[in-house]
Amino acid sequence: MDLENDKAFAKGHITNHINALNQIATNELQTIVSDLLFLSEHSVEYQEHRIDHHSSEPLFEAEAKYYIAFSKNRKIYDQIRFLTTNGVTTLQINYNQGHPEKLSKLDFELNSAEFAEMNKLEVGEIYYSSFKLSMQQEMIEHPFKPIIQFGVPIFKENQKMGILLVNYLGNSFLKYFDQILADAPGELMLLNSEGFWIKSSRPEDEWGFILKCRAHRQFQTDFPEEWQHIANHQSGQFFNDKGLFTFSTIYPHLYTQRSAQLETTISNSAEVGQHHWKIVSYIPPTILYANSRKFFNRLIIIYIPLMIAIGIGCLILSFINRRRKLAERRLKEQYISYARFVPEEFLKLLNKNRLTDIRLADHIQQEITLFFSDIRSYTQLSESMSPKETFHFLNTYFKEVDPVIQKNSGFIDKFIGDAIMAIFPQSPLDALSSVIEIKHQLDIYNEGRKNAGYSAIQVGFGLHCGEVTLGTVGTLHRMQTTVIGDTVNLASRIESLTKVFKVDIILSDCVYDRLPDNHHFNIREIDTVRVRGKQTPVILYEAFDTNSLATIARKQQGLPLFRQAITDYKAGHFKEAMDLFSQCQALCPEDSIPPIYIKRCNALLRVPPGPDWAGISTL
Repeated sequence: MDLENDKAFAKGHITNHINALNQIATNELQTIVSDLLFLSEHSVEYQEHRIDHHSSEPLFEAEAKYYIAFSKNRKIYDQIRFLTTNGVTTLQINYNQGHPEKLSKLDFELNSAEFAEMNKLEVGEIYYSSFKLSMQQEMIEHPFKPIIQFGVPIFKENQKMGILLVNYLGNSFLKYFDQILADAPGELMLLNSEGFWIKSSRPEDEWGFILKCRAHRQFQTDFPEEWQHIANHQSGQFFNDKGLFTFSTIYPHLYTQRSAQLETTISNSAEVGQHHWKIVSYIPPTILYANSRKFFNRLIIIYIPLMIAIGIGCLILSFINRRRKLAERRLKEQYISYARFVPEEFLKLLNKNRLTDIRLADHIQQEITLFFSDIRSYTQLSESMSPKETFHFLNTYFKEVDPVIQKNSGFIDKFIGDAIMAIFPQSPLDALSSVIEIKHQLDIYNEGRKNAGYSAIQVGFGLHCGEVTLGTVGTLHRMQTTVIGDTVNLASRIESLTKVFKVDIILSDCVYDRLPDNHHFNIREIDTVRVRGKQTPVILYEAFDTNSLATIARKQQGLPLFRQAITDYKAGHFKEAMDLFSQCQALCPEDSIPPIYIKRCNALLRVPPGPDWAGISTL
């Protein structure tokens, strides 16, 4: 085999080594970033309770055990720390050579410039340092322990609560150089962006950028022209009278920046990234000119087992990455599943970004509009169905209703059997528009039920607005979001009156008065009630937009008579009121309200009320 063939084989052989090291570095960095983001999500609760409680509480021991288990499982982090925004360490886990422990006496000191850089981080950004040598009590540890520091901010509701910092054990990556250096031809090294050795076949050359006694040892001291080419290109291979040089660049910042920045194309410049590393192979002419066959056989003997070992390592790392991604996907799916039980809109009202931010007794007070709805004769209807049929019926019905509520800027707070409680934070107009559209949608739904041989369903809606308390109730083991207050109770009672008056929609005067244009709807006053224990009466209105067009026309025709009849009734003129209600009934026989008032007037004529009569019913 001639020299050119030897050179070609050596080029391919060493290129494969460098590509493998690049892939290993990529896998390591992806694992670190994934771990940091996962831990930062988990750490929000720890940081919040650290602020609110004493660090000696059992919660913090449980948190420490979690991070100890994480450290023991990962095996690549010398230390895991939590810092306040003032730079104070509140929790420190040391790997302790495979026996992780929580430090009772915190000994961490952080460079002020580095901490200032970390404190600038925004959500999703990650800090990373250059390679360092671990220190104890301001002295470099012996034997040397290379580390890289990675930090990520911890945010809750856009407020920075602290910083999570890990010391990555550099030997987790550098050990792969040792495996290859043992039998690789020539020299294989890792350089920093200034040309100092991080890893070399000669340990005395390493760490010149940290150890003053080795500050004169740089790659460019031995190979000035070659360094100029290597420093200004991302990767390459060239041959000159000094030998064969092969190199590639690792850019950690590509894995620690925001996703939008990951797409940035790397230019052929050594200035990309604050800290980057060069993997460099150097094979001198003496090795290239050695006995060709002997060199070839030696490479084959080395190459095959080494590539198998590296391949197995890459497969293991790939498997770990797949397992991690699967776990992340399952966590995300679990979060989405949990989120279905708490409306996203409720989170926004509580000023929470995520389901995990909710705490027991979180609450706010706000004016909202809400409605209750209820299926008429549901008990009788459900008795004719099996449990499976009942659930299918309810879920089919709810699927008809929910999209309309969301379309009108509302959301369902809870299902109460067949009943629905829906909230509209913005405007009473949204609530009224929603129930009218739902009723029209149910008319179409009922046509389908009739065609399938089922009876139609009738639903009543009660609307009210006012100030409520939105929050969480329950225990630490079981809690739920809810809305409480007199407004909620009154809305429920108003809905129950739809059965008494036999109408579809009843709204309170609070809703009616807040409609931007109540003449846009077909609305009429139907009663005035006083809730037990309350002094202020409530005027009730029927919205009859959901009646048939013929019924709407007849009710509108008799509306002046109906209004006068209500006025006479309130004034105690029961004979006049009864005559007017009778005329209304003649105009619209299907109207359910005139017969109710005719019956009331007859009773009041037989047994007149006292002098305090104001036409107010007690609810």
